Amino acid sequence: ISDQKKLPEGLAPKEISKLRFADIACGSGSFLIAVYDTVLHHVEKWYNDNPAEAKKAKCSEIEKGIFVLSLKQKQQILLDNIFGVDIDRQAVEVAQLSLFLKLLESESGATAEQLSFERTKILPDLSKNIQCGNSLVEYDISDLFPLTTEEEMKIKPFSFNQAFRPIMDAGGFDAIVGNPPYFSLSTIDVNLQKYFQNKYATFDKTGDIYCLFFEKNIRLLRTGGIECYITSNQWLQTNYGRKLRNFFVENCNPKKLINFGGFKVFQGATVDTSILVLKKEPCDNHLEACHFKNDYSKEQTIEDYFENHSKVLTELRGDKWEIIDGDVGSLKRKLRDASKP
Repeated sequence: ISDQKKLPEGLAPKEISKLRFADIACGSGSFLIAVYDTVLHHVEKWYNDNPAEAKKAKCSEIEKGIFVLSLKQKQQILLDNIFGVDIDRQAVEVAQLSLFLKLLESESGATAEQLSFERTKILPDLSKNIQCGNSLVEYDISDLFPLTTEEEMKIKPFSFNQAFRPIMDAGGFDAIVGNPPYFSLSTIDVNLQKYFQNKYATFDKTGDIYCLFFEKNIRLLRTGGIECYITSNQWLQTNYGRKLRNFFVENCNPKKLINFGGFKVFQGATVDTSILVLKKEPCDNHLEACHFKNDYSKEQTIEDYFENHSKVLTELRGDKWEIIDGDVGSLKRKLRDASKP
C-alpha cells in the first residue's frame, strides 16, 4: 500500500509473531504458501541485519555472519502467522501438506535427526490453523430453517469466533488475501439465498458469490487490517456490483485497484480479473488505480500493460467511481522491482 509499509516489512520478529494472516477460501494453499514465504523472508532478513539478535535466537549460521532460520523457528512462524479455511476437506489436507513441504524446504536429514534426538515433532499440528468449513455460513443458519444432519454435512456451517477465538477476541485478522470462488448466487439453494440475503449487505440474487467473500473479510479484519483479493472484475461495471461498491465506501477504504481487462492472469480461464486492496478504516474517497484496455489480439506481459497504460486516481462517491487521469509512475516501478530475480 502506497502510504505505509507493507506487512510485515520493517518489523522485528517479536512484532511479526503477533500478525495473523488468512485466506478464508484457501483451496490447496497457494496464497498461504506465498504469505508464509514472505514472512520467512522478512524474519530472516531482520536477523541478518541484526546478527547479535540472530545468535540469541539460535538461528543457524551457515557462513560467518550469514544466518538462516532454524526448523524450530520456521515451525513457530507457521503456527503464529498462517491461517486458512476451505469448505473442501481434501483441499484443506492438501493445503496443510503444501505448507509442510514449504516448512521442510532446504532442510537436511541432519535436521530431522537432531529434532528426533530432542524428541521434537518435525511437523507441527496445523489442525487449528487450517480448518474445514463454510466461511460464509455460520451456525445461525438454523435460526432460519432447521438443518438435517445430511444438510449440515453438506453446508458445513463454520464459526470464526469459535474456531479462531483468540484472534477474534483480539480484534480480528491483520490481513486476508486470496482468490475466492466465482459463480452466480442464482444457482444456489433457495434457503441459502434467503440466509445470504439476511446476512450480507452485498447480496444480490443476480450477483456473484465472491462479493460475499469481500464483505466477510472486512468483518473478520481488525481495525486497520488489510484485504487483498483477485476476483472477476465484473463488480466494477454490473448492476449487482453497485451494492459492493457502496459497501466498500461505507465500510472500508479502497486503496489500490489493478483492473486487468483483457489480460489473462490465469491461463485457460475466460474471466477478466482485477486486484483490489482494501483497508479497514474510514474511506478517504481516493483510490489509486490502473485500468487496462480489453485487447485480446495481442499476447503481452503485465509489464507491457504497465508500460502502455496509465495509472489513474478514482474518486469514490457511493456506487459512482469517477476516473481522474494520472501517470503510471511508482506502480510500474514497484511491479518491475518485484519481478526481478
